[in-house]
Amino acid sequence: MTFLQPQWLLLLPLLALAGWRWPVLRFHEPLRVLALLMLVLLLAGMRIQLPADGMDLWVLLDRSDSARSLLASEEEEIFDLLESSRGRDDRINRVEFADVVQWEDENTEGFSGDGKQSRIALAVKSTLARIQEGRTARFLLLSDGYSTEPVDRVIEELRTKNVVLDTRILIEGVKTDFWVSDLELPTRIQSGESFLLTGQIRGTKDQEVSYEVLRGDSVVFRGQVRLSKGVATIRLTDRLLRSGSYQYRLRINADDAVGENNYRYHWVEVEGTPQVLLLTSFSPDPVEETLRSAGIQVRTIRQALDLDMEDLSGVSAVVINNVAAHMVSTSFLDALPFYVQTQGGGLLMLGGRHSFGAGGYFSSKIDPLLPVSMELRKEHRQLAVAMSIIMDRSGSMAAAVPAGGRRVSKMDLANEGAARTIQLLGEMDSISVFAVDSTAHEILPQSMIGKKRDRLIHRVSRVQSMGGGIFVYEGLRQGWEELKKAEQGQRHMILFSDAADSEQPGEYIALLDEMSEAGATVSVIGLGQETDADADFLKDIAKRGGGRIFFNQNPGDLPALFAQETVTVARSAFLDDPVAISGTPGWRQIAGGSMSWPESVDGYNLSYLRPDATAAVISGDEYDAPLVAFWNRGTGRSAAVSFSLSGKESGMIRSWEGYGDFIQTLIRWLQANEIPTGLSLQTNLMGNVLQIDFRHSEEWSSKLADMVPRILVGRGEQATVEEVPWELMRPGHYSASVTLGPEEWLRGAVNLGEISLPFGPIINGANAEWSRDRLRQQEVYEISRKSGGREILDLSSVWSEKRNVVLRHIDRELMGCFLIFMLLDALFTRLDVSPGRYLWRVVTDYVKSR
Repeated sequence: MTFLQPQWLLLLPLLALAGWRWPVLRFHEPLRVLALLMLVLLLAGMRIQLPADGMDLWVLLDRSDSARSLLASEEEEIFDLLESSRGRDDRINRVEFADVVQWEDENTEGFSGDGKQSRIALAVKSTLARIQEGRTARFLLLSDGYSTEPVDRVIEELRTKNVVLDTRILIEGVKTDFWVSDLELPTRIQSGESFLLTGQIRGTKDQEVSYEVLRGDSVVFRGQVRLSKGVATIRLTDRLLRSGSYQYRLRINADDAVGENNYRYHWVEVEGTPQVLLLTSFSPDPVEETLRSAGIQVRTIRQALDLDMEDLSGVSAVVINNVAAHMVSTSFLDALPFYVQTQGGGLLMLGGRHSFGAGGYFSSKIDPLLPVSMELRKEHRQLAVAMSIIMDRSGSMAAAVPAGGRRVSKMDLANEGAARTIQLLGEMDSISVFAVDSTAHEILPQSMIGKKRDRLIHRVSRVQSMGGGIFVYEGLRQGWEELKKAEQGQRHMILFSDAADSEQPGEYIALLDEMSEAGATVSVIGLGQETDADADFLKDIAKRGGGRIFFNQNPGDLPALFAQETVTVARSAFLDDPVAISGTPGWRQIAGGSMSWPESVDGYNLSYLRPDATAAVISGDEYDAPLVAFWNRGTGRSAAVSFSLSGKESGMIRSWEGYGDFIQTLIRWLQANEIPTGLSLQTNLMGNVLQIDFRHSEEWSSKLADMVPRILVGRGEQATVEEVPWELMRPGHYSASVTLGPEEWLRGAVNLGEISLPFGPIINGANAEWSRDRLRQQEVYEISRKSGGREILDLSSVWSEKRNVVLRHIDRELMGCFLIFMLLDALFTRLDVSPGRYLWRVVTDYVKSR
């Protein structure tokens, strides 16, 4: 019992005193006493403890890979039993979880999360936020208990909200299984340093198991080991001579129940002489030869589609020499902003017919890094262009996907891509749009952009998925019929289709031959990957159409891909007439001295200098365009050379005697982020926790007196930057730790003003979902016990558990009692009947009789 306004209880002694002082008030009458008591309790806001109305049973369903099949065989029976045994006021709520939590009221088709994680703690915390006050809430966890994250921290939240966690652990029948339980290597070493590799293999029985250790794709060790009491340990040594990042993988070859836990991998970062990563379309490339002759280490890449973020490790600068954006892996391009701005790397783009806007870099992830902008401007357009967009609107396009923090359909993203195309075209350009399933549906006939841009964008933004497949030939044919009507000199078609569901090729070869003879081109954006069933068909369309082919598994990138393709086709990116050039004082910021520039270059990519960037060379034509520009981006640096340094458009610049000195000077400026002596950085991955230690010598103490080092990390390929707090261990030694999710990438850097000490990428290289960590299972049992729960064997018994007691308002009941007592007292007073005297007589007669 409790009172909201207990001060009103002071009326009770006052009323008793008044009744004694003035008997005429008749406060000694029982009904009047009870009426006054009800009134005082009502004023005091009396609350009493009563059982909750009903129970909300929240059933937490583990949809992770290791539990899904176990749960599938029991789920229907479990819910039938729970439903048949619940009370009238009881409710059942489904909660599905794996890497994310999904609620029953979310209108989705099945569970949409990734089964590689089993985040029990997240499921519990998220559900606690949804429980309803005033009702008993009880959790029932249906899982195999192998959480991929610690669960011990949720007990306090369960206790605070008075929620019990019951469990029903799903157990698989005993099967033979072996798994790699641990792989330990140093995270960061010096080149030439020997190091120890330690691996641990566990199993359900003792026998010999064969294993392999791979470095990258090559097997470097192979052998057999016998398990004793279910455990075997492997110890090997290795040495790496070249800087960079190397993946080691310990893999066992066993005929067992689960193959997903038969491997574990680890990345080793090797420090050494920094190298320049050169992406080039030329063989041989004079830029490469120049750098090597200057003693600069160069790693040359001519097939850039296989590059990934780990290829940036040990790299001081990246040079992109006339390689189109669609020929570079998306994950590598996505990694460059973090590499430059946070890790202090250098980026240089060189001009050519496949660079800058002509190479599709407009609106890409590295566009903001460059000191020049590639926006469309009327004064440097080619002949007007006629475009036709053929969009897949088949049933698969209705699926919802995450994009920019929201969930939208693939169709919405394709519509947004078509709208971006219209936004980027000029008023003299024209556009037609068709949505295709089993036939081609005209959304826009070939229409001049003119003043109708907003109206056209509105129309293409309303296309909806209508089911069926996509008949590609019908789309191509209808799009070509419209393009033939166009008066513009350049005609281009963009086909967007699902790489796994592109049907009815028809006579597409003859159609594309006709288009090519007429000077029209076709590019393809394939949603999916190159290994999908219809990928080769889409590749052939792009090849015969003389265009480009893009494959992308992330629908969120569709608008950017449409924008890149539009800019590539619709803008005059490369001016191939010789142009005079002149230097500016800006070059002295790089070289500290002047340069004797050549009189002209063969041509250049037209762009505009960004605010805060510096131009070192400008064109002598009417555009005064920046031909050599640079700036600082975060702790890194970026530069752009808008004319060709290789290939047939570089004759004039290559005959210039300062060619080699110019390239060397620019590269060395980009490489300026060298780690000074007296600073050191160590990283060590222990389980899923990365330990980071930064040390500095005593001579740096005064320099760092007013500057605390910042540690910045980025997770995944696109690397949202987060700052990690340091712990000062002792003067000159800072330490920090970061927890990694299962198979999660992490990159980072320690920043001291303009100095950056990069590290990574580092990965928690195990499929934690299949690790069979008994500790996690024990944690689940322990949390359940501490919350007051138990393992539920008889499901119907969950409803008979103790209900929560809640404080309830009884104002209505008190008011009712007050009125009843008051009316009865008035009635008896009117009848001159005294219940008090009557009760006194009854009591005294009873006492006398005894």
